[in-house]
Amino acid sequence: MQDIIYEVLSQIENGSLYFLNVPKNRYSGNVDYYVNNGWKITVFIDFGKWDYIDKIVLEDGTSIDFESLEEMPKITNYYPSNKVLESVYKVSSENFNK
Repeated sequence: MQDIIYEVLSQIENGSLYFLNVPKNRYSGNVDYYVNNGWKITVFIDFGKWDYIDKIVLEDGTSIDFESLEEMPKITNYYPSNKVLESVYKVSSENFNK
């Protein structure tokens, strides 16, 4: 499952997949991004900065929670580039040091 999730994240980065929404409240807390493949990716934003992926819900309704994602090193260590943070996720890349 880790490789499939990583591939979807990569496809979001390269524009093959895209978000159906641009969340308005991106300052702090969980922010839901709805992908055109039917997935929902919930990202924890900490004071306007990307922190981690909190949960992923697949198109069939299967939910992958934070604890399960933590067991996937590729996902735990995944951080979008500054360009992708700003242009796709619409969050600041300023002082992003992960």
